[in-house]
Amino acid sequence: MDEHTLLQREQAADAAFESYGFGEGVKVVGHDRWNRDDRRDFNKIVYVQFEDDAPDAPSTKVSFHVRFGGDGQLDEAYGLLMTTGADIGCPAAVAGMT
Repeated sequence: MDEHTLLQREQAADAAFESYGFGEGVKVVGHDRWNRDDRRDFNKIVYVQFEDDAPDAPSTKVSFHVRFGGDGQLDEAYGLLMTTGADIGCPAAVAGMT
């Protein structure tokens, strides 16, 4: 895979991250750079705080993934709490759906 294709995927991953809904009362306070070792699964560590956390509480780590299909199109974006492996949030395309 050439650098141009990787850059396109990183831009798509950035857009998915920026529009991702981590949930009501969840605030993103930082994140690392993309790990692109697996060309079909870009991931990064995201640091979040919850509304009910104490002001001096450490942030919670989320493993955020953006997966690409064999055709190179974005297949899914999801976040997992690193402490439990539980899902957190949802992509903007389904955020707010009932």
